[in-house]
Amino acid sequence: MTGLCRWVGLGAMLSSCARPADPAADRATYARVVADKDGAPAALLDVCAAIGDPVLAGDCSLHVVMVESRRPDGRPSVWCDAVPEGIWRSECWFVSAERQRKAHDPEAAAQSCGRAGPFKEDCAQHLWQGDVHRLIHRAGPQAFGQVLPKAHKLHERWAPLVGGWSDFDSRFWAKFYQNGFEGAASFVDLAACDVLDPEDAARCVAAGTQMYARECGPRMDRWTLSICQGEPWTSRTLAPYVPARPDARLDAVLDAMRTAQCGG
Repeated sequence: MTGLCRWVGLGAMLSSCARPADPAADRATYARVVADKDGAPAALLDVCAAIGDPVLAGDCSLHVVMVESRRPDGRPSVWCDAVPEGIWRSECWFVSAERQRKAHDPEAAAQSCGRAGPFKEDCAQHLWQGDVHRLIHRAGPQAFGQVLPKAHKLHERWAPLVGGWSDFDSRFWAKFYQNGFEGAASFVDLAACDVLDPEDAARCVAAGTQMYARECGPRMDRWTLSICQGEPWTSRTLAPYVPARPDARLDAVLDAMRTAQCGG
């Protein structure tokens, strides 16, 4: 039996093998799985299951699935239930969704994302974010009104698939408007929002102020600027460092940052 347990994809034999009793044996088994580029997933997953360290066993199983996902005819979703529960199985469903997206099967991809546990929201975003980027990034914020009909159609396509179990709605519109602002070299101009219908304008302003808040911290750090020292910063005085059209709504972002970081 020892010779049969050494290596090869014999699932029935492996099931009767003793689990490795020491870390060195676990690492050696893991290394053999990683070195096998052509092994069948079922056999390799059996080998991974023989690893005594649960973390290494999970990483081993996920590696097998990742290799399977890169094969021309790979179907990683078939093997996710054989991957240990927890982050490894959740990541397997994420990987499966990516493969199904590339195969132009959005329904299957959405179902896989729904099984991705703590990764399901990020997984769902991966399914549609590329389409959103292509819609608006090159066009920039001046094209919000022109492109919005296409954005609403894209939203309607994905909402039934992922909207019921993810934070799809808020992520979608934030991504749309922020991709537009990023297309203008991260120049936040809330005036581009004000010409839209009220509901779309509100989403646009929320996305723009969120993006401005996200940009302020790293850019101020880069220039060694402090929100807590000197005269209160405004979007006008900060414009050389954080590009934006001066706006009272952006000033409110800076006021909130000051309150949070400086105690008022």
